[in-house]
Amino acid sequence: MDEGDHRWELVEPVGTEGDWARGLPPVVSERLRDQALAVQLPLTEAQEQLLTLESGWLTGLEQLPTLLRPKLVRPSIEDARVKLVRLEGIPPLLPRGERSQASGIVLFDSTEPAELEMVQSGESTVLAWPRPSPALASKWPDLPAARQARLSSVSLLADAKSPVHLRLRSRKGEEVPVLNVEFREYPSPAVNGIFLAQWSIGYQSIPKVACTSLKEALFLLATGENFGDRERPGGGYIHDYFFWHEQDIAQAAWRFVVVRDPIQRFLSGFSNRVLHYRELSREYLASLPSMSGVDLEDFPANPSLDQFIANFEFYCQVPTIRHHFSPISAFVAPLESFSRVYAFHEIDALAADISKRTGQEFRIPHSQQGGPKLKLECLGGDSLRRLVKIYEADYEMLKHFYLPPSR
Repeated sequence: MDEGDHRWELVEPVGTEGDWARGLPPVVSERLRDQALAVQLPLTEAQEQLLTLESGWLTGLEQLPTLLRPKLVRPSIEDARVKLVRLEGIPPLLPRGERSQASGIVLFDSTEPAELEMVQSGESTVLAWPRPSPALASKWPDLPAARQARLSSVSLLADAKSPVHLRLRSRKGEEVPVLNVEFREYPSPAVNGIFLAQWSIGYQSIPKVACTSLKEALFLLATGENFGDRERPGGGYIHDYFFWHEQDIAQAAWRFVVVRDPIQRFLSGFSNRVLHYRELSREYLASLPSMSGVDLEDFPANPSLDQFIANFEFYCQVPTIRHHFSPISAFVAPLESFSRVYAFHEIDALAADISKRTGQEFRIPHSQQGGPKLKLECLGGDSLRRLVKIYEADYEMLKHFYLPPSR
């Protein structure tokens, strides 16, 4: 076949002598030959073991892609000069991340020239009116714009976080909103987490809510061995391992999450990350690439509990601190997305439920025990009120499980 300046002639099957990719550049043909021969070789014992382990997290074929339903939304304040808006060609359901071509009509009654633009994810595309519209011209004979109101085809990306904005912009810089296209998740929002393929169980982790313990227990359940018994590719920590194994668990047959009182979670995080692991010490911060431009001599390191709370936003600029102390409402899927939500004190009930579902004994270790046990009484009135404010959205999300302290 022809491709650019090269003519590819696949004249001999892989494994025989001779040029089976004659005409390709030498670097390309050698790489293809090596890859083609490699797939015919038997797997080594180490490769077979790795394949067996990885298959425990592979999404089953019964899992559906996350679908998005396009929704046309009128602007909150409509401009009377926009006489007609029609957008055509968008399928009723789209897989997340897929592109679709759309076209349509915008009829704008104005003597002031204006161009139509589509904005998505901060990128603007100017749309032309390349085709005449006889039907519109006959319906609105007094509107010159009706003679040519059909839009050129444009590509839309199905993304729940990036709606499409259609607007007119005059030569004077005036912006007139025309139409928005929102992509709403169907039938349920995407939930990033850990998928156990054999039992179609999904779990979304929350830092400082039995996160390490549950990951270790799930790894043992799926693979039959403890995580620390063998060196893993992609990092020596279980969080590094599962970072590369996260996927959408929305279609899992059973999905669960464990929640915790927001201030108790905060106190556990301060004890473990700040006091035990000293993640706000100058020595630790100096080891972080993201802190290379910070003058650590003037950095208020090793803060007390009250100092940390008073300067919460400042310390959350440190990536590891932000990860462990961010409100869970900022990143956890809506609780309606889960088959079961367990409060922190229901860990034993969770273990029993998973044992019943899998037919295997499931035990959850207590993996993160470093640091002193801090109680609510160690918080002063100002610090407590500030924490209630910081985690206000969490308490609203978890109002059926936890209430903010009253004092």
